[in-house]
Amino acid sequence: MVVIDLREPAAQGATAHQDLPDLTTVEWTQAIDTWRGRVVNETVSSRVFAAMIPQALAAGASADTLQRLARAVGDELRHGRQCAAVVSALGGDAYAEIEALQPVPTHDDASSIEGLLRNIISISCLSETVAVALIGAERLRTGPASIETTLSQILADEVQHARLGWAVLDN
Repeated sequence: MVVIDLREPAAQGATAHQDLPDLTTVEWTQAIDTWRGRVVNETVSSRVFAAMIPQALAAGASADTLQRLARAVGDELRHGRQCAAVVSALGGDAYAEIEALQPVPTHDDASSIEGLLRNIISISCLSETVAVALIGAERLRTGPASIETTLSQILADEVQHARLGWAVLDN
């Protein structure tokens, strides 16, 4: 079991979301569930980028690539806190217990560079590029300015995470 408890930072960040509209009970429940899911997804994503750092070192990646991977770890953790603030503003608890996480694949059947590239393609190129499209579309449909700002900030980072993958492949 993995515990993600962002209640304290969420309460501090919730004040940025005073413009949330009145919601029906169903909308309120759905909104909390959606944003709590984001808390989990963003926080868990940090470990994927963190796991790629030793792979990148073993593969002889550039200092720039290593710094961008490290920045992505921090970005994903910040995204988790940003999403937790929305959960708290909605009146929910920024707390989740999830099943134990599967290890990030190390691809021991491949060379160090191939193992890294498999993860870069899967995570940075594919998952992050899809996230850019989904978050971008959602941002366009969002009403409250504070939510649009949060999504815009997350979107800007996700664009950089996707670009990281494509740049590694380009080299």
